[in-house]
Amino acid sequence: MRARQVLDWWIAFAAVAAISALGWWVWPPHAGWIAFGALIALILAPLRIDRAAQRLSRAGHDRRALLVARLAALLHPLGAIGGRPRALAALANIRATGEVDELTIAELGAGDDPVVAEWYRLLALNAAGNAAAVRAALAIPSRRMRMLQHGVGAVFVRAVAMTGTKGEVIEAVEEAERHDATLDDPERRAILALEACAGLGDVEATRKLGGELAERVPRGTVERALAAAQLAAGDDLGARVTIAKTLARGDLDPAARRAIEKLRGRFDLPREPPNAAVDARARALIERLRHEAAAAQALSPLSDFTEFNAWATWSLAAAMIAWFLVIAAYGSTTNPADLRAMGGLILPIEDARGAVHLFTSTFVHYGLPHLLFNVYALLVFGRFVESFYGRGRMLAIWIAATLTSGLGVAAMTVGGQTLVGASGAIFGLGGALVSAVALREDLRKSRRGREELRLFGVLVALQFVFDRLVPGVSGTAHVAGLLGGALAGAILVPRRG
Repeated sequence: MRARQVLDWWIAFAAVAAISALGWWVWPPHAGWIAFGALIALILAPLRIDRAAQRLSRAGHDRRALLVARLAALLHPLGAIGGRPRALAALANIRATGEVDELTIAELGAGDDPVVAEWYRLLALNAAGNAAAVRAALAIPSRRMRMLQHGVGAVFVRAVAMTGTKGEVIEAVEEAERHDATLDDPERRAILALEACAGLGDVEATRKLGGELAERVPRGTVERALAAAQLAAGDDLGARVTIAKTLARGDLDPAARRAIEKLRGRFDLPREPPNAAVDARARALIERLRHEAAAAQALSPLSDFTEFNAWATWSLAAAMIAWFLVIAAYGSTTNPADLRAMGGLILPIEDARGAVHLFTSTFVHYGLPHLLFNVYALLVFGRFVESFYGRGRMLAIWIAATLTSGLGVAAMTVGGQTLVGASGAIFGLGGALVSAVALREDLRKSRRGREELRLFGVLVALQFVFDRLVPGVSGTAHVAGLLGGALAGAILVPRRG
């Protein structure tokens, strides 16, 4: 990272520390809430929102991407996140026109950064559909490696597929995989596989991958890849039909339209002669890419932009908010008597009603900050667990973590206390995420899976610090819920495939 970017993050952490210190001085009983809220608002939330903006931009949803990027920049106006709205607006203009001028590069702050300026020029060549120019720009190995490190692996493979042989496509894929670290992202991995299968002429694999990526790439990208695969496979008639049908649409992304129109010039090119050795390497590569793309799909719910409808997660969050509003309407969300009357768990558990409150207490929250933090954490972990395990298993994990959390506190508490909140169950969802990544080899070996494990470790460490700063927060409930969710997740983890 450049020194400027490191400084930006140190400034953000210093702001969190300053807000925390001010909270400790002005409002000591709630200093922990203030510190945790500042961390989420200034660092964790902007990071996730910024990733969502990038994925929306990659899918061609430029207006939505710009709105989301502006929200992230509002929370974190420094560094790359603060400059993301300008960058995404420039990318949208490049896609629309296929051009970028020096004034735009200077306005983006890249005038004194030749690597970033070169990256923008390369994207403009790709948006113009000029595969030969893209390949020429990447002809020098050192420049190619530098650009691949900036995430242009799929662009490079597409350019080679449009201008080279199958053997060169195979070498381009292998080189992209060596140098493009962004291919650990599930969507980027699948896009690379799509471009490779298209260049190698595997129509079936291209069609299958295209169906999975249809909502994650600009409109017309999948059809362009399918037509390219048909051309590479020698199916000129199928390619002509695909191109004609696609160009008749009125909603195509401008860059995709230009790329499809460029395909028309490939009908007159001489066919590559058969080569048994190259064909064998191509089949092996396609088989591997298809398996890796399928494995990447398991990690796609970790992405901040996914079309998966996490109904169970949203329903649990809605129930928590609705019950909070009911309690606020008929009493006080910070009055222990009202919380006990509305479903809080009274310790020790003495009867069947107390046992029922083991589960109802997860929807009862002490004050608005408690509710907001738990809803945020639920949305972070719940979407992955629900998509990966399925709704039924996700709810089973939620119930198991709720049970172990409540019983753990009951076993460690003398009595006369009230337990409320969903944090124990939410920690259980995090434990299930750990089990999924740890037990599934395809997730464990992926960089993204390891990153999620590290992120969860950081959140757990922060939570334990938070437990010590805020009176009345039960660390026992969190540990017991985490263990219960991890055990249930290990038992219920789906088999690969």
